[in-house]
Amino acid sequence: MNAIIEVQNLSKKYKERKILDDISFQINKGEIVALLGENGAGKSTLINILNQLVTKDSGTIQVMGTDKIASIREQVSVMLQNNLSLNRITVKELLNLSRSYYKQPLPYQTLIDLADLKKEEGNFLDKLSGGQKRRLTFAAAMAGDPKIIFLDEPTAGMDSKNRSNFWEKIAAFKNSGKTFFVTSHYLEELENIASHVMILKDTHLVYDGDLQSLRQESGEVIISFTTKLSRNIFTSIELINELTNVGEHFQLHTNNPTLVLEKLTPFLSQLDSLTVHQSSLESLYLELVKE
Repeated sequence: MNAIIEVQNLSKKYKERKILDDISFQINKGEIVALLGENGAGKSTLINILNQLVTKDSGTIQVMGTDKIASIREQVSVMLQNNLSLNRITVKELLNLSRSYYKQPLPYQTLIDLADLKKEEGNFLDKLSGGQKRRLTFAAAMAGDPKIIFLDEPTAGMDSKNRSNFWEKIAAFKNSGKTFFVTSHYLEELENIASHVMILKDTHLVYDGDLQSLRQESGEVIISFTTKLSRNIFTSIELINELTNVGEHFQLHTNNPTLVLEKLTPFLSQLDSLTVHQSSLESLYLELVKE
């Protein structure tokens, strides 16, 4: 894959407080990148630097092969956390205004379908719900048909159905080669869509890679079941990090589920409701941040 963003030894501080310290990473074309970190970890600062809205102290940044973002501004878009607030303008007027800023914008019909607001296209923005405003903000961000899109809490205010529809649209755009850089508190959504995870903590990237590798690196698998068998049978199994039970309900924590399941094979006929749970992105993230 081709690198579309390359960052080397990036540092930034405000007064005497370090925000980012010697950060390096690469993002490839067509990736959906989940940028995670606690409030104040530097996520917004990093995004602002990548968009040249904030100056860096040191390091190099290449976006689409150049360090001059102004020269590719039409190819890069940002969906801000705050919704558009031009209340005395209709949905249709706002989308056409957004299109007017670009030489080769997406068709109006494409944008109104993205926003799913055809019935509301004559409404003023102050008549829209929070979720509708969020979808409209996304459609406006896509008006110029950008190649790189930064999404800041994109599904805030949406109901579960619209969140699901939103990520289906993002997946379709990814398949067409667009690259997304996402920050969100809804980690369960990012777990299903992100191909690349970056975690910021204490001015550094403490993880930069795919979710499966993160699971292999630091995640436990939980094997759950109910049984009338004695607890002693399971305490003798190697490779179990932790065993807990409440009555007949057991949970086995392990980093090697294949071998543990092999050890459980002789007892399978006496194990009910057997499930194997991989560590979620949220649990892995919380573990890394705690460490």
